[in-house]
This record gives sequence, C-alpha cells and structure tokens, in this order.
Amino acid sequence: MNDLDSTTDGYEELASETANEGKGWQPIIGTGDDPFTGTFEGQGYEIRNLFINRPDEDFVGLFGIVDEGGRIEDIGAVNADVTGNTYVGGLAGGNVGTVSNSYSTSSITGEDGVGGLMRASSGTVSNCYATGSVTGNDDVGGLVGYSEGTVSDSFWDTETSGQASSDGGTGKTTAEMQDIATFSAWDIITVTSGQTNPTYTWNIVDGGTYPFLSWQP
Repeated sequence: MNDLDSTTDGYEELASETANEGKGWQPIIGTGDDPFTGTFEGQGYEIRNLFINRPDEDFVGLFGIVDEGGRIEDIGAVNADVTGNTYVGGLAGGNVGTVSNSYSTSSITGEDGVGGLMRASSGTVSNCYATGSVTGNDDVGGLVGYSEGTVSDSFWDTETSGQASSDGGTGKTTAEMQDIATFSAWDIITVTSGQTNPTYTWNIVDGGTYPFLSWQP
C-alpha cells in the first residue's frame, strides 16, 4: 500500500475536478441515512489532493458521517479542497463514533457547520489535528464546528485555519504546532528530516514540521 494522491490510478475518475460531473470525490457512505459503521485503519498513510465540490450537499468530507461503532484511525487527509453545504469537514462531515490519530491539512468551505477536521462530533476525537483554512457562516471551528462529545489531546492551527475558536480542541500557533512540547500526551518522538521511527505512532521534526504518522511495520 502507498499514499494515495493525484498520481494514483483512478484519481481522475474518482477524486479530480472532473470526476462525477465536476463534483469530485463522493464521500464514503455519503449521507446521514447511510453512515459509516466499520473500521478504517489508515496505517499511517495519507490520502492527498481530493477535490470535493458539493455546495448543495450535506455530510461532506473524505467520509460523510462516522456512526456509532464506526472507527477512523491513523490517516491523514492532505491538501484536499472541500466544499459542501452543512456538516463539512476535512476528514468527515460528522462523527458519532471514534476518530483518533488522524489529521487534515485541507481547505474547507461550507455554509453552516464547518470544521477543519469535521463539522460535528457527539462521539470521541483524540490525538488529532487540523491546519487547513476553514470558511463558513455558523458553527465554524478550526478543528470541530460543533461538539457534544469528547475531544481530547487534539489541536488546530489558529494561523493557517483563520479560526480563533473551535468547539473542541486547543488552538495553537504554527510554531506551537511544530513544537513537540505541544503533543506531550501523544505517542510521539523527534526525528531528523527524511527519517521515521515506526516504534512511535507519531513523528515530528521538532521546529520544522507538523506531526506525521510514522510508517507502520
């Protein structure tokens, strides 16, 4: 398995600006009536360059909504361009399940209920972060637009997101987001540029990069 991006076979048909009559990526289990209830284990890989242009649709993101019992873990959604109506996020539109050890560095635009990682969560979010720009009207957050659940040890970049608040998570500057001290509760270690240490879940070039998931053995 490799990271998935614009060079991957099938990208043009599934995730590009021309896919699905210009709507781009179809969110996995894309509606509130049919949410994701399985387990998606990303194994530390990234999904990059998704294009989603669905301004009249709800539950928009890599996943539409993660239902109770559903799990998303160990995945990065990188450099996606995501547009939806309500329940819009880089990783998922909404979460009633569990999302952990994951991140989004995507540009997110919606009307109401917009978050860098997800719009809403009444489930559990832990050890996650978001750094992309977030634009919307109501219930907008750098990490989560609206939360009735538990958000722990999760962060968003207040500078790159353009958002000073989030209904869950802790806002940090870009410099703080690249400082290992911010992530002291995580299973993380400093590595040199170009290197990884897969005995830890997260790696970081201290002062040089955001945390990234190490390659799994």
